Amino acid sequence: MYSNVQITYTGAMDGKHKTSMSELRKDLANYLRIANSGEEVVITVDGKPFAVLGPLETQYEITIDHLVAGGLVNKPLRDEPLGGPEEAILPADSNVSAIIREVRG
Repeated sequence: MYSNVQITYTGAMDGKHKTSMSELRKDLANYLRIANSGEEVVITVDGKPFAVLGPLETQYEITIDHLVAGGLVNKPLRDEPLGGPEEAILPADSNVSAIIREVRG
């Protein structure tokens, strides 16, 4: 896939791609493609790991508080969780459409 990139696999790096800083400078676009595909590239200086180039990961879980702060939703009026809908028991010969019209008004 990345035929013009020389990549070394090593057990010490848990199977991640590994490259030197000078090789990274020569072929940055290809290493960025590797990172974009979800893999990490360990960058070495003098043979020692120096940095990791990899995909961005979501660091924070989006909560209702984030959505309220961003103005995307209104704050809930109640703090208690909503229960499930009550089970409706209808006669066997009932017309569901008529019941819905009656409930909706």
